[in-house]
Amino acid sequence: MPERLCRDYKSAQRASKVGAGALYVVAALSLIISLAFCASCPPTGEGGGAWTLSVVAAGLFTAAVALLAEFLRHFGRDSSPFGKSQFARLIAAALLMGLRTVFDAFVPMTEAPSSPDTIPLVTHIDLDLKIVTVIIFLVCLATVVRYGDALKEDSDSIA
Repeated sequence: MPERLCRDYKSAQRASKVGAGALYVVAALSLIISLAFCASCPPTGEGGGAWTLSVVAAGLFTAAVALLAEFLRHFGRDSSPFGKSQFARLIAAALLMGLRTVFDAFVPMTEAPSSPDTIPLVTHIDLDLKIVTVIIFLVCLATVVRYGDALKEDSDSIA
């Protein structure tokens, strides 16, 4: 394997391992926040529907983040980082995120007690774990794509 290709692959593997770890932390935070939300804001009469939708949406988000972390973990450790199972992980994560978006649309912001996957940092700023997840995943995916491009260039030079 050419030196540049090896270097890009090692870089993509490192980024994927770090990204997977970071996304596992985000998934764990999301789960902890959801459990704290359930414990501190039990469903009440009229707002029970919004509470249930919020909890289900948080569960969908946590599962999607775990799938993205698995994608990166498998890229960082498997000898063949591409394949049908990797494709399936990305599609499943996208579907869960899409379903999460649908659930969010059904919970009016005035009804929802508070979002179970944000961390209030100060009075007016919330750290949105969805955005953190997308940022981490996109940075790691960029390194994976760079490696894929290097593979293509190597393949083209052989033909």
